[in-house]
Amino acid sequence: GRRPSSPITDAIVEHGVAVHAEEWRPGGSVRHDDGSEHAAQSAQVLAELMQVSNALPVLLRLPLPNPVWVQWDHDNPGGWPRHDAVDEQQVRTGIALPSWLEGVQQRVRARINHSGLPPVIGHADWEAQNLRWDGGVIHTIHDWDSLAALPEAALVGAACGAFASTDTPTLAPLPSSKAFIAA
Repeated sequence: GRRPSSPITDAIVEHGVAVHAEEWRPGGSVRHDDGSEHAAQSAQVLAELMQVSNALPVLLRLPLPNPVWVQWDHDNPGGWPRHDAVDEQQVRTGIALPSWLEGVQQRVRARINHSGLPPVIGHADWEAQNLRWDGGVIHTIHDWDSLAALPEAALVGAACGAFASTDTPTLAPLPSSKAFIAA
């Protein structure tokens, strides 16, 4: 049947990195597909997962802080949350993010933080590399240390662009992201 892999240890956080062990479930395969049909199937699984997680009384213990890539609610100055590895790389290489991107990030952050939408528990690393499929049916969902408490719109927005990422992070085509959101 369809079920996620089960955590077998509690998550521990060391130096800002959460680590835990999950049950091994052999079988299934990573889908290398960024098309609209896969987008809709992936979105439906995410929706089912959020429906289950939000029916549980887990909101009493929100999984905070959120993973750094969806940490739009951070308290640090500037648009981006602190991330030692990324910050060190920017200093080492001298390559900074374009200034216009900082403006986009600040507008997105303000919109999410002032939306009034309640946080829900969702998987914040909804990438193909974390999902195993048996044909068109989900077999296993991995990476449970990537849960986040954010408005559903933020979780879906992050997932609609990343659902097709495998080894190298990529963004899904816009028509597929639109199909993901619609599903």
